[in-house]
This record gives sequence, structure tokens and C-alpha cells, in this order.
Amino acid sequence: MSDDASAAPGSERKQITYSYDGPSMREAVATLTEKKDKYRGMGGGERIQKQHDANKLTARERVDLLFDDGTFFEYGLLAHHQSQSPQM
Repeated sequence: MSDDASAAPGSERKQITYSYDGPSMREAVATLTEKKDKYRGMGGGERIQKQHDANKLTARERVDLLFDDGTFFEYGLLAHHQSQSPQM
């Protein structure tokens, strides 16, 4: 009889090993941080300047004016639409 009372009769314990070849957590966080910084740049300085030349604020500048400091958290920064349809 087995030493473990909860084990089913005839069952054997097998050791499971896992293998992961992806980036380390530090590398994944660094990549994510780079992407967030890029997307917060809203297309680069030229696009921001184009908005300013048209006497317009960027979307993030307008949000900054609407909310008190520290009260707004942006969800979906990395989300994007994958549809190729022009109606979407």
C-alpha cells in the first residue's frame, strides 16, 4: 500500500519538469517598457508638432487638462485593432 493515503490505488507519482526558452522576466519587462514609451510618444515629435502647428493639443495633453494629477490611468495602451476593414 502507498505511504500517501490520498493517492489512488495503483497510481504513481511522476516528477514533472518544465522547460522555457523565452525571454527572462527582466527582458520581457524591458521590452514592454520600450513599447509603452513608444506608444506614449504618439507617432513621434513630427506628429505632435503637426498638432501644435494646427493650434491643437494632442489627446494626452487634453486628458492631462481634464484630470487631476494621479487620478487618470490609461487602459489599453498596447491594444490595437486588427481589422483590415475600412468600416472598423
